[in-house]
Amino acid sequence: MSRSSGRRSQDVHVEAEGNLLSITGERKAEEKGPEYRETFYGKFERRFTLPQGVDAGKISAHYEHGVLELRVPLPAQLAGRKIPIQIEQKELAVSQGGLLSRLHSF
Repeated sequence: MSRSSGRRSQDVHVEAEGNLLSITGERKAEEKGPEYRETFYGKFERRFTLPQGVDAGKISAHYEHGVLELRVPLPAQLAGRKIPIQIEQKELAVSQGGLLSRLHSF
């Protein structure tokens, strides 16, 4: 998610080419306070390398209230999976005053 308050969606561009995702735009903002006034302007660009196998046609972008949200679905072979944990139990015999107890530990 990228925060870009004060910008319109027309000022921000998202492009995917090969395995490269680019976000470009131009800042045009003014901030006023009781004792100051600042103007922010200039171009910006961010580039991200996408994992192999990402389908650029499935990338989506949503812009609302100054927040740009990009969704990049990963291919099934890159998605995480749960790995089951195998627990082995060892039996340990303990003799205490003639009583035999079995303790299970892992």
